[in-house]
Amino acid sequence: MTGENIPPNGCNWQRPAKLKLNEKSTETITSIFASYKRGSDAHLYELHHSALWHMLAWLSWIAFIALAAAQSRTRIPCGLPPFVTKLPTKQAEQLREAWANYQNGTSCVNEQKRTFEIVASLTEAERAAVFEFRVEPVAVDDHFDTTPRFIKMLSPEVKEGFDAIWMNSTTPDAEKHKRLREYAEKKFNAEQKEGFEEWLAEIIKAKKAMDERISKLSAKSQQIREEERKLMQSMTPEVSKELAGLI
Repeated sequence: MTGENIPPNGCNWQRPAKLKLNEKSTETITSIFASYKRGSDAHLYELHHSALWHMLAWLSWIAFIALAAAQSRTRIPCGLPPFVTKLPTKQAEQLREAWANYQNGTSCVNEQKRTFEIVASLTEAERAAVFEFRVEPVAVDDHFDTTPRFIKMLSPEVKEGFDAIWMNSTTPDAEKHKRLREYAEKKFNAEQKEGFEEWLAEIIKAKKAMDERISKLSAKSQQIREEERKLMQSMTPEVSKELAGLI
């Protein structure tokens, strides 16, 4: 043993480099080794044992303090919440009444329970205003592509010719369907023809169901519907764009 790190009376005990004891603990452990008699291994073991238990007790106390501090940071504090000034009049009065008889240092379980009940009675908009958070709208893609697959497969030129027939509102439906079939027979490939026939069959089916409903309308309802149809057909693209979402 060297004398460089030897406490009084020669025991070679040195505090671990990373262990920072307070001044009182350092003095206590130093005094433990003050009675060491050089060469007595049994005595040295006894002193080490005493010093170790002292350090463990000190570290346990530090851990307890840290745990208590952590708990105090997460526990909801007692007392009238500061957001009372942001509450609607009714709820603000209820909250002040709930905390009116509270005394500092006493348990506030009942008061906090009542606070949660009052907050729960708020509407979503009121809670957002009180606690200053915004409910972000959820983006929903409500656009559905209803374009038939066979039309997507057409070249721009072929599609233009198809649209010219389909969008002509002056042609009676039966004649329009005949012209579309003739056009498809000339311009479409086998896969496009198959898709077209399925689509046209659904169109004819839906038209038949609509005609049946119309036939059951009263004379006045049929008159109004016909007037609406003529009015809609008379709108120019500019007028239609201007009235979008209004009618």
